[in-house]
Amino acid sequence: MTANVYQLIAALGLSYQPLHGRRIRFKNAENPVSHDEIAAANGQNGTERPGWRPLSGHSSSQETKMPFDSLAMAAVADELRDTLLSGRIQKIIQPSESSVAFSVYAHGQGRWLVASADARRARVHLVAGKLAKAFPTPSSFIMLLRKHLEGAHITTVEQMASERVLQITVSSNQSLVKLIVEAMGKHSNVILVSESRILGALKIVPPHLSRVRPIMVGHEYVPPPPQRRDERLYPPGPRLVPPQDIDQLFRLLSDVPPETEVRSALQGILAGVSPFLSEQIALRGGTTGTSPLGAVPLQALTAAATELYQPLTSRTWYASTFIDQRGRCDFAPYRPLGMNNVQSIGSMSEAIEYCLGQSEERDSLSSSRNALLEQIVRSQRTEQRKLGSLLDGLKAAEGAETLMLQGQMLLAYQHQVKPRATVLDLPELEMSIPLDPAKSAASNAERYFRRYRKLRDARARLPGLIAQTEARLAELEDTATFVRLASSEADLSALRRESKQDESAVREARGKPKSPARGPLRFLHGEDLALVGRSARQNDELTFRLAGRNDIWLHARQRTGAHVILQQNSQPATDEAITRAAALAAYYSEGRTDTAVDVDVTQVRHVRKISGSAPGRVTYSHFRTFRVTPDASSWNRQSSG
Repeated sequence: MTANVYQLIAALGLSYQPLHGRRIRFKNAENPVSHDEIAAANGQNGTERPGWRPLSGHSSSQETKMPFDSLAMAAVADELRDTLLSGRIQKIIQPSESSVAFSVYAHGQGRWLVASADARRARVHLVAGKLAKAFPTPSSFIMLLRKHLEGAHITTVEQMASERVLQITVSSNQSLVKLIVEAMGKHSNVILVSESRILGALKIVPPHLSRVRPIMVGHEYVPPPPQRRDERLYPPGPRLVPPQDIDQLFRLLSDVPPETEVRSALQGILAGVSPFLSEQIALRGGTTGTSPLGAVPLQALTAAATELYQPLTSRTWYASTFIDQRGRCDFAPYRPLGMNNVQSIGSMSEAIEYCLGQSEERDSLSSSRNALLEQIVRSQRTEQRKLGSLLDGLKAAEGAETLMLQGQMLLAYQHQVKPRATVLDLPELEMSIPLDPAKSAASNAERYFRRYRKLRDARARLPGLIAQTEARLAELEDTATFVRLASSEADLSALRRESKQDESAVREARGKPKSPARGPLRFLHGEDLALVGRSARQNDELTFRLAGRNDIWLHARQRTGAHVILQQNSQPATDEAITRAAALAAYYSEGRTDTAVDVDVTQVRHVRKISGSAPGRVTYSHFRTFRVTPDASSWNRQSSG
């Protein structure tokens, strides 16, 4: 903010408090700005804009508690024993706020292992492809994991007694440490333990949050307490695991009151049973979970339980995905009954990943991208606060004429002002004028005239300053979209320089030769050449300086995105070429992840820049609208400056 704006705000008697240096931190990751604020930088600002999707790629329909029960954990544990034992941990990153990932090289192949403590998607499994860190600065827990685990070898993988707890023992420098993953809903955690002492955890749980089982550095690690039987239905004792306890299971079920629902009876006695698993046992037993136990043949029910628990000993899992009764993708280590679109999947990890999508960050630029988005959020806070102050000033300036009138009335009726009076009452004019008792009537009048002149000048200047601030906010909003669309570190650096977000880099660069500006992206399809703007300012450069008047101009309708120029050759562009270019314009817009985007197409001669607006803002006429699927695959990207 320039000095004259500060002076103007002060003159109006208003306050302005810049927000520089304030930081909002994640609970478990050292990142100054939250995902919600980064989403706002991408154009959310409290309302969902069409076409926007989170960088991680998961949608709201996937944000439900998946059936990662003890059988799913057992299937994953068997898979990890087959693939990761003796493997060397090469790299550790944090791909999301509530997860950690380990790059493990084992049996001649590199794999990524994800451990998530998300309250709704807690799990541990292998993932296909490479993951990327979500934050520019590693958290203290990630640094701790790197210290103890990088370069170490995995020696054992064990599931704790039919629980959703996995213990991975790692050998490093002749010492053993244990990585414990607890996938237990809101109590989920990832904990590093050495000699039964907690070295660190993804979620620190102090005693005031859990008197029963605090998770604190230096404390003894205490496993989650074993699940007890439902003593309203059964005598005290350990829960049962078919098939070894099948006779006892039959006997105990026989003693349960016959009006008890089947699912309640099963959930009260079986080890590691989830609501979904109890329903599947009931279906295999020829009934439903809500049926009374007395109406069900217990032999069939215990046989069904044996069938589903058998892989715990045989290790013959049947990983599958399906669509549940609410239309959501789910997974199971067996073939479920009563579900839609049941599909066999190669492994339990593949099934989990198929349903959850990309819940962890796979964007290799995410660290730099989020750091720049964080700076944009800070700038938006400052500009929004500035805009609020300016609007308050404009409202205050509306009273300027009243001040002028009060000063004139003071001079006209100064003979009625008594010494040290605090107010001049003019009943005939229905006016009461406050006075400074230490000043004369003339001095009080001059004070009103002085305030009038300040407000009069402010009223003349404030609309321009407000327009500048609104244009700056629009530019920041556009910049955030281009940051999200950037495909290289060079693109992000150019955006950082263009928007002057990185002030430290600007200071360091003083006196140094300026980097050459990068040109627009260039794409070829046969003889067709398309140019794509990388930023809002480059959109201006491309449309109003580089493009010919007869070239084709394309832009996603009512969305932030790139200006695309389809250069005209000797022959007019065909509708097929324009449709391809429209798909390219949709791809380089905030509608990239939508299934269909409207793209307006016209000649450059019909495009006009909006005077005084943010870079890249235009108006146009004589256009056609193409509805296309965002796609850049039909174009060959060329090298550019």
